[in-house]
Order: sequence, then structure tokens, then C-alpha cells
Amino acid sequence: MSAHRSLSRSHRHTGRTGEVLRFLRIETSPVITLRYYAELAIHPVAPSFARSHVERVLADLGRRDLTSSAQLIASELVTNAVKASGLHLPTEQDIERYGLFAGVDDTSCIWIGLYPAGDGVVVEVWDGSRRPPRLTTAGFDDLGGRGLFLVDWFSDSWGYHRPTTGGKVVWARLGNQTQAVAP
Repeated sequence: MSAHRSLSRSHRHTGRTGEVLRFLRIETSPVITLRYYAELAIHPVAPSFARSHVERVLADLGRRDLTSSAQLIASELVTNAVKASGLHLPTEQDIERYGLFAGVDDTSCIWIGLYPAGDGVVVEVWDGSRRPPRLTTAGFDDLGGRGLFLVDWFSDSWGYHRPTTGGKVVWARLGNQTQAVAP
């Protein structure tokens, strides 16, 4: 790292099952960017935990005005990440024996992060799949396939990249609420 830049990490457990907040602080003189990360289990309840995480972070950042759109975007991106990660639903016996988080292990996780960017925020979700997200047009009777359409509609911009460590990060930037009207 250069002399102008330092990187520090800290972890904080929130006390909620399956959720760890990770704060990544990147300091580049004179700008400091806080990134708020949460590790989520690959499980059908992950979008719910993501929405809670988004609400808390935006409250801390003083950007409650972005909460509804950011929660919707986070929910859609996390749902896609769970699907891309190959969610295998536990059997009824596993659920009876181990409870709600049956089938979840320490290696089955995705990450959600938020950070301020200009006058808005960026929501990003990492999963272990290298397959790129695809914006599709869902048919009238289709049960799914509208998630990225919603992300596209409610965000100022979105995209993805593949980190050298593996997987992919899908991100969406939002801050201009003039577009946040139902299509």
C-alpha cells in the first residue's frame, strides 16, 4: 500500500443469528469511505436479513430517504445471489432436527455491502458464482425473472465485476429518487 492509503478492518457481531457485520474503512487522504458489510447464510431468509442490514446502515448514514429503494434492490440482488450459489433446501427431517438454519455451514455465505458514493449509496452483493447477471424480460405468467428489471428501474446505474479472489460482485448505485416510481 502507498504511504497515502491505509486499510483497516473490524468485525462486529450483531447478535442476530447468521449475521456478522464487517466494516471496511479505506482511508485515502483526505477522503474516508466507510463500507458496511454483512455476511449472510445462503438461505431463503437471507433477503430479509439484507433488508434489515440496509435499513440500519442507511439510518446510520442519515439517508433514510433511500431505504425503500435500497431494500428492494438489496432483496433482489441477495435473492439472485442465493439462487446463483446453488441453494439446496434442507429436508423436513433436517429442519426438525436442526431448526430454521438446517443445512447452513460456515462456507455457505454471500456478502452484502453498502457505502456512500457522492450524493447516494452503492449496494453490492458478492456470491461465489462466476456467471454474470442477465437482464431478461419475464413473460406475463412467469413466476420469476423480474429482479434485475426492478434493480435497473430503481437504481441510477448497476453492473457487476469479477474480483480476482473469485465469484462476482453485483452492484447498484442509487441516490436520485426521481426515478423511484413504479413502472
